[in-house]
Amino acid sequence: MSNLILILSAGQGSILSIALISRVVKSDYFRFFFGILLFVISIEIWTYWGIQTRTIQSDFAFPCWNLSSYLLFPPALNYILHRLRFENYKPNKLTFIVLIPGILEIIVNVIRYYSYYYFDFQFLNNNVLWIFYTQIAPLIWLGFVLIINMKWKKQSTKYLLVYIYSFLVFLLWLVDYIFPHQIFTAVEIILIATLFVLGYLAYIKPNFFQPPSVSVLDLQYSNYNHVKYCSAFKNYIQEESYYKDSGLTLKQAAKEIEVSPKYLSYLVNKFYQMNFKNYLNQQRVQKVIEELKAGKHKKQTLLSIALDAGFNSKSSFNAIFKSLTGHTPTEYLKNIDKNLSENR
Repeated sequence: MSNLILILSAGQGSILSIALISRVVKSDYFRFFFGILLFVISIEIWTYWGIQTRTIQSDFAFPCWNLSSYLLFPPALNYILHRLRFENYKPNKLTFIVLIPGILEIIVNVIRYYSYYYFDFQFLNNNVLWIFYTQIAPLIWLGFVLIINMKWKKQSTKYLLVYIYSFLVFLLWLVDYIFPHQIFTAVEIILIATLFVLGYLAYIKPNFFQPPSVSVLDLQYSNYNHVKYCSAFKNYIQEESYYKDSGLTLKQAAKEIEVSPKYLSYLVNKFYQMNFKNYLNQQRVQKVIEELKAGKHKKQTLLSIALDAGFNSKSSFNAIFKSLTGHTPTEYLKNIDKNLSENR
């Protein structure tokens, strides 16, 4: 039964990983790197099955263990974690260059296996440098990846699950290296469970392997300092009270903070989840409420307060005020007076 579970999980993982890796032809790099992770895990399970059944010693055994490298795991995981953390994260040349060490190991292992009659690679069997390169370096690299991605606040559930799982793999891998074969079964159980769970998710929820959506504008403005310009915009509108200008336009505001109107519109929508006009009206309504609470209506009419806050007509003021507060200005004022009288 245990051997059947190994075959099912490894087979399922292999099929799923190949399907995900093939997405690279459509520039779907998130699924591509996710596929690499699953492929490394699947080969590990196949190898474990071969050892358990002694199939690995057969002359007819397919040397699948030569087709994978632990050196592929850290760079693939690093891309996935970065992509889950940053919506506008894009792969660069280095993203793919760091896969070369793992690919080189696979090439060397395949050559060693198929050309042992022609080339003598025996010197690699107990070579300290080769052992470090193929076994210790991947572990150190994985630890480094986990450290630089140790960001838990305000992260998605998917990011946290991937990180926690990777940390657990790293921890068990480290313990297994220090105490060989002591927890090997526990490692394999975790890997098998992972393949079954991911296979199940791939069947019932294909979008699980879909990264956070990135809009065209997110990509277009990925190099902009959003925090800087958002702060400048907020200071211009709120601190300098330019929202009181009833004729203020998007173009004028953009010119003041030295950005394009299109970018400012994108910025307001992204950070405040509303358009420029609605943002101004929100600030104006807030100002009216502050003035009413301060008792300004005892010296000025309600309309006068509204016009000073940036509204240009009574009708628009009444409609906007009610849409944002749920009450007409008069009703809101009555509630304020009522609360003041009750507190006396």
